[in-house]
Amino acid sequence: MKIKLLYSFVLICCSLLFSLKGYSQINYSQNFESGTSEWSEGGFNYIQPDYACTGLSMTMYGYTLNGDSQPVSMESGSLGTSNGQQATLSYLYKVSDYYTGQGMPNNPNWGSIVVEYATSPGGPWIIIDTVTPANHTVSSSCVVRTVNFTPPSGSSVYLKITTATSAGDPNVELAFELYSAFDNISVTQAVPCSTPAPTAIVTPQVFCNNNTVGGLNTVGFSAINWYTAAAGGSALALATPLSSGIYYAAQVLNGCESTQRTPVTVTIGCTKNLKLFIEGYYAGAGTMAPVKANQGVGSSSTDVDDVTVELRNASTFALGATTTAVLKTNGTVAAKFNAFPAGNYFIVVKHRNSIETWSAAAVAFDVATAAYDFTTAANKAYGSNMVNLGGVFGFYSGDLNQDGFIEGEDYAPLFNASDALLEGFQTTDLNGDGFVEGQDYPFLFNNSDALIEVLRP
Repeated sequence: MKIKLLYSFVLICCSLLFSLKGYSQINYSQNFESGTSEWSEGGFNYIQPDYACTGLSMTMYGYTLNGDSQPVSMESGSLGTSNGQQATLSYLYKVSDYYTGQGMPNNPNWGSIVVEYATSPGGPWIIIDTVTPANHTVSSSCVVRTVNFTPPSGSSVYLKITTATSAGDPNVELAFELYSAFDNISVTQAVPCSTPAPTAIVTPQVFCNNNTVGGLNTVGFSAINWYTAAAGGSALALATPLSSGIYYAAQVLNGCESTQRTPVTVTIGCTKNLKLFIEGYYAGAGTMAPVKANQGVGSSSTDVDDVTVELRNASTFALGATTTAVLKTNGTVAAKFNAFPAGNYFIVVKHRNSIETWSAAAVAFDVATAAYDFTTAANKAYGSNMVNLGGVFGFYSGDLNQDGFIEGEDYAPLFNASDALLEGFQTTDLNGDGFVEGQDYPFLFNNSDALIEVLRP
């Protein structure tokens, strides 16, 4: 039995805006409704209403003669000049029996349809899509397919569509007679993107608290996409938690994202610069003794001792963050914290032989308020719990057992260490000269008599 196949193709491309000067761009469409076109006609392909998808369509007739396929092709004129960007092609097609006009099933094998493009008339041709029974949708109506291709910049673009029937029985003169119909062909091309990278974006960016990509500073830019790589990858969701490292910013203008990205260094955690003096170590004139060197720990002439700095929640006093830092002879401490929840915090400083001391009030802990000076007034400590060192203020010395009180229980460690003539790194060395001796006693006696203890909110 002779079989007739009807192929109806509609090539539809997504319309893409192009507003940049100096670039060519394909923006082509053809619906054949005028009865003429720049597509080749003659022989077995022509414009007609029969077998059309709608109105008039370009149709082709193909067949198998004595077992041999007789391919039929139609070629376009120039569709325009490529700008080097991706072009999108979509088309409708159907395969119908010659006599019934119904959609052709995929068994027996009816053949193939090949879509190609070239940069000059007559080729060479590059295949961009193929339809066979393996991917054919059986229908009496036109079915949509889409395909993307990227013709080289500056070249003209031509299309060619070929219908090829399957080989048949050589003893049968005519088999697999075919018609192909094409309509509403359009080809458009993406707009070249010339959006510049956001080179003026703020870097580095420091966050004292936990934060997300949405919290990155984009001042001066209307839209920024963030990535973890200089090229490729997917843009990060704004809710993505930040971590210390390098992020890459791409600017978006009019829906067009810059191809170049600007690296931005992100640091989670920041430094609280404190200033404080410890009573027993204070040497006058705004300086303290180099206790570590005196006690045989290193040789630095500017290191005093380690202190622990805590951040306590303003309402619950729960621990938000803690760090250990080196106290310098000029009283400065660079307390570096990792990430912690946003909020206001009391600053708490602990030292191995001094009374625990809290800031007078909770303070906002962020990059903008990254300093606190305990030395300028007694009321910089909670409850004004500091000793006057002669115009500056310091933490009380003598809490040797770190129970929060300077009292009788601290005497025994000092007496025993003094009797044993201990020296070097000793908590009982209250004046930090490297020896436990009589000069350490006054700090403990005086502060014990004054009933000094930790004052907390």
